Amino acid sequence: MRKQLYKILPQAGFIVEEGKTEIHGEYNWTIDPIDGTKYFVSQVALFFTQISLLKDNEPVISFIYNPITKQLFHAIKGFGAYMNDARLERRAHLPLAKCITHFDLGPTLGVENEWKYAIFQKIAQKTYRVRVTAGYLAPYLPLGAVDISVNTAIETPYSTKNITDLAPHKLLLTEAGYEEERLGFEGHPLLIWASKQHISAIKDILANR
Repeated sequence: MRKQLYKILPQAGFIVEEGKTEIHGEYNWTIDPIDGTKYFVSQVALFFTQISLLKDNEPVISFIYNPITKQLFHAIKGFGAYMNDARLERRAHLPLAKCITHFDLGPTLGVENEWKYAIFQKIAQKTYRVRVTAGYLAPYLPLGAVDISVNTAIETPYSTKNITDLAPHKLLLTEAGYEEERLGFEGHPLLIWASKQHISAIKDILANR
């Protein structure tokens, strides 16, 4: 995979979750060959191959491929988001009480992660249903599988894993018309992808308003 990408853009560097990261100047590829290793081992259709091209640290090309379902999510900055040949667009707005929220809680063991349960409880009480995975449902936001995506597995500054996971999602979802919001809760960072209205509602919930 790395050799093929090098042929496309020889001057680009590589940010990889497995292997040697070599960051160059303006352009860098991010590669995560298997995002969702446990699902891959079990052949559950929630693992992906993810690639993005960063220009000055912002994604401009994104590919997210599910080899089980043969779904290729892809986006180019300024040209929209697609799943195979179908254009992806933000779903019609739903009242918060009818929304399904996707949570990526990341590691949850230990008292140092109790803030994640606090967020989960606050949002779960105000929305119709929650689904907890890693980040694997985020690409399905424009397909209506979920309405809001909340990620608490964020590091500041972003780790290599954060970059390889989040960069492809960021471009896909923003090109589909969703907003990205980085928030803080009790001193911890979290990331939300949703409509403007839903992000505003989540902010109010977390602020106990």
